[in-house]
Amino acid sequence: MKKLVVFILIIISVFLTTFVKDKLNPLFVCANVYEVCLVVDNNAITGDVIKCGNKDFVYLNKEEALEKVKQCKVYSTQFYLKDISLFDILDLLEGYVVIEQEFSDLEIYYCYTPMEQDCVYIDNKKVNLQIVLRENDVVAGMPLILTGY
Repeated sequence: MKKLVVFILIIISVFLTTFVKDKLNPLFVCANVYEVCLVVDNNAITGDVIKCGNKDFVYLNKEEALEKVKQCKVYSTQFYLKDISLFDILDLLEGYVVIEQEFSDLEIYYCYTPMEQDCVYIDNKKVNLQIVLRENDVVAGMPLILTGY
């Protein structure tokens, strides 16, 4: 009986892990996204590519990017958005702000969301979403923005 219970618990945890990992990032269907940059291994996918060491920064529209994330390992994803608030993005991603910064005309937010599996630690705080606001332009990077802003 104990073996059966352990087996069922293992099956449930594998199912839940798979379900959470495969959940669609809501930013891929957000109307405010006009471009996506995927950071991938060299030559993993094609598109408007900027080479940086052994990684490619590939700029795509969100429909193309959604297809490409299914095909290869993505190290970071940057979403470029217009006319959306910080709180709208956090609501979409079920996230919250961990650290806030201001620099010149930029508002920089380090956040946490359960939608992203990878994370980094900044000031001993778990972060996996960086959002930068400048007027009506927004860049959201998961786990961080690697392309600049």
